[in-house]
Amino acid sequence: MLQIKRAELVIADLSFGRPSCYYELGVVEGIGKKVHLLAIENTEIHQCSGRREVHFYRDIPDLIRIVVRLLGD
Repeated sequence: MLQIKRAELVIADLSFGRPSCYYELGVVEGIGKKVHLLAIENTEIHQCSGRREVHFYRDIPDLIRIVVRLLGD
């Protein structure tokens, strides 16, 4: 939890709808951290506050491009 509090950037990949990712996302959102959401194309996004702001990627090179852009913001 301390590492999350200290983080300058939080990225969550919601691909494949893993429940543990949504739990961890809830923890991060609960402490007020901004989270950038990622998911592979065609992933159904379940309940989360930023579901309309998900960065969808096609493949690993596309994922890398998105993460590099997020790191530059």
